[in-house]
Amino acid sequence: TAVEYQQMSDFSLPDVNPYSPTLGTTITVRDQLQKISGWYFIKATWGYCRGQFALLNTMQNELRQERPDLAINILSINQIGAENGINSFTEIHALPMVHDNENDAIWQSWESQWRDFYILNRNNELIEVYNLTQNSLNDETNYNELKQKLIEAAELQWAISSFERMVSVPISRLIHDKSILKSVIWSQKTVL
Repeated sequence: TAVEYQQMSDFSLPDVNPYSPTLGTTITVRDQLQKISGWYFIKATWGYCRGQFALLNTMQNELRQERPDLAINILSINQIGAENGINSFTEIHALPMVHDNENDAIWQSWESQWRDFYILNRNNELIEVYNLTQNSLNDETNYNELKQKLIEAAELQWAISSFERMVSVPISRLIHDKSILKSVIWSQKTVL
């Protein structure tokens, strides 16, 4: 049985974080196509949430330094009513952030919970939810586990993209059309 992933609904909102290098630019989910994206559902008025946000910022910096070959972006979605929490941010809070609003209702449409961290694949499909209340990043084990999940997701996406380029057929077609899959397997056997 093929796994059916759910593509998350899109939105188009400005980055409101004054410490983000992309402040003022429009952020959309679809901008993250062909990348792994992590979305932190934050209530910026809470110190614990800001602390987790700072650790995610550190993680993003480490990923860019240690694995520049992988396209991984960490972003955040602030809860409606928590807009003034951004006033407590400093330079250690430099990830892009959008404010949810009643028109977009991202928290509701994505069915997120407080402090959820959504990992989306290259098609903007949800592949995992990692809650930062239950898995505080202050615990080194949790920090390393989440970082590894992002790396593994990106490595898998790289492998899928490489395979698709090699066989010139999108993997989604191979999964749903067995005749194409058989011909691809046969052609690869003859190459090997």
